Amino acid sequence: MMLRRTTESPDMPEHQAPGQGGRNLTLLLIILFVPAVVVLVAVTMVMGRAWMDGLAVRAVAVTAPQMVDTGPAVGVGPAPQTGRQADAPGSQQAATPTSPINTVTSPTAEVMRLATDFSPARPAWEGALAAGTADEGQQIVDVGGPGLVACSSCHGKAGIAPAGSPFPDLAGKQAEYIAKQLMDFRAGTRNHAIMTPIARAMKDSDVGAVAKYFGGLPLRPAPVRATGPARGEALDRIGDMALGLPACANCHGMGGAGIGPLLPSLAGEPAEYLIAQLHAFRAGSRSNDDGGVMRGFAKRLSETDIRALAEFYAATKSGQR
Repeated sequence: MMLRRTTESPDMPEHQAPGQGGRNLTLLLIILFVPAVVVLVAVTMVMGRAWMDGLAVRAVAVTAPQMVDTGPAVGVGPAPQTGRQADAPGSQQAATPTSPINTVTSPTAEVMRLATDFSPARPAWEGALAAGTADEGQQIVDVGGPGLVACSSCHGKAGIAPAGSPFPDLAGKQAEYIAKQLMDFRAGTRNHAIMTPIARAMKDSDVGAVAKYFGGLPLRPAPVRATGPARGEALDRIGDMALGLPACANCHGMGGAGIGPLLPSLAGEPAEYLIAQLHAFRAGSRSNDDGGVMRGFAKRLSETDIRALAEFYAATKSGQR
């Protein structure tokens, strides 16, 4: 019987026990994944703590009572400083109980706006016109009142100024227009050496009463002439585009008849009065025209044009109250 001799090669691994390869694989997986799991858990804990801290801060901000500065308590003042504290830089800027550092400003309450806040204010002349009666106005016109001279002394007893007078006719003028002019004299947007102090002495009821009385009087009778200077008539009807002047009739009506309560009639007014008003608009001493319209027009008129317009309107029959 022959014996077979086997020789073990040094390159061949030793025979492994059953199950040894599986344990090695498990150990390898543990070595690879445990550090990653530990890092993931650590990051999760840190982020969770930060999130909880954020919730706590927000909760405090919502529930904390608002600090309101009520000033220093009675009998309580800042603690005295020692010599070293007094000499320390910035010691003189230490916060006090009433300093801005310790003051929390409450948010300003929202102001509710009403629709009427955006409506134009009621003009003063409307309120004045609602007061006073025409009978009371006649008393002031004829004999005056406390601190008031009789209106008829300048404007005539029937509201018709004497020929050649520098004062306007008021008979038949719109009551609204008269009331507005008196309030403008009072406010200073229209100035006159005589009328300004008179208007300031008038009560609102006086203004309304006088305006109603003059507004109810008949117009001045038709003048002798029916037409005036040709230049004045042309300015009234078509204006002068070369001077940037539209027709005066656009606002004051054909022949100065007037349009509405605040665009007065000019027909039949004394020429000297109309000349004086155009000069006042040109100089700016009368500024109660909306948007400076009349001031702009008056500055473009020559002296010849001013007189031609005044004479045309003075010679034109009054057509509107």
